[in-house]
Amino acid sequence: MQDGLSVISGALSKIRDTVKYFKASTSRRLALSECVEGDDEVVMSLDVQHRWNSTYLMLEKALKYKRALNRFKVVDKAYKHYLSSQEWKRAKIIHELLMPFY
Repeated sequence: MQDGLSVISGALSKIRDTVKYFKASTSRRLALSECVEGDDEVVMSLDVQHRWNSTYLMLEKALKYKRALNRFKVVDKAYKHYLSSQEWKRAKIIHELLMPFY
């Protein structure tokens, strides 16, 4: 599992930085909420890097808000932690692989 996580370490770092970016500012969370379709309150969780279940939950939330995060990069030019389409694909695969461990 560690080998699989190392393959997407860049994407995981960006997701962790994204979570920290939004947790640091209420106004950013509100701006992201405006990018979400529907009336969802944006709730993201940061993982404990060596606990697979927390990494699974972090990926689950990030994947849920993928479209909103892609929109947000247009709204906030200071947001630099966005993932490429390839990184999102890898995150989805790792999320699916972590599911049985969760």
